[in-house]
Amino acid sequence: MIPLMCTISPLRNPQGALAGAVAVFTDLSRLKELERERRRAERLASLEAIASGMVHEIRNPWCRSKPSPSSLPSRFDDPEFRQNCARVVGREIDRMDDLLDRFRMLSTASRQPMEAVDVVVPLDDTLSLIQPQLEGRGITLRRVTPAPTDLSSETRFS
Repeated sequence: MIPLMCTISPLRNPQGALAGAVAVFTDLSRLKELERERRRAERLASLEAIASGMVHEIRNPWCRSKPSPSSLPSRFDDPEFRQNCARVVGREIDRMDDLLDRFRMLSTASRQPMEAVDVVVPLDDTLSLIQPQLEGRGITLRRVTPAPTDLSSETRFS
């Protein structure tokens, strides 16, 4: 298949009467190829940004965990140090595991079906957390909530 664009213009005789039509076909193959290359470049740039972010996020806990085990031989007899070391290393390993799980979810996100999500509870939680800061700045939030049976309407905050 070859992508084509067709432009048709009327062909008139000197008196202005319709004598026919002129059709011009333009091959869009190169344009479509350039569009595919652009999308591929955008995907690669996105993957590069994700990979760079993952390296940064994994390196952070890795670097925080590194000093504790290296000090282990000289401070092995210090129970407080060992306990702190185990806590820090365990927490940072859990953090890396969570990051890798999120990265794995990114790779399968396009295959997962979309579903409706109720965002009212997380929004309420977030608003309750920032409420003191808002009040301190003289900002008042008023929640406008739809009737519970009206599923098509939306919750607004003003």
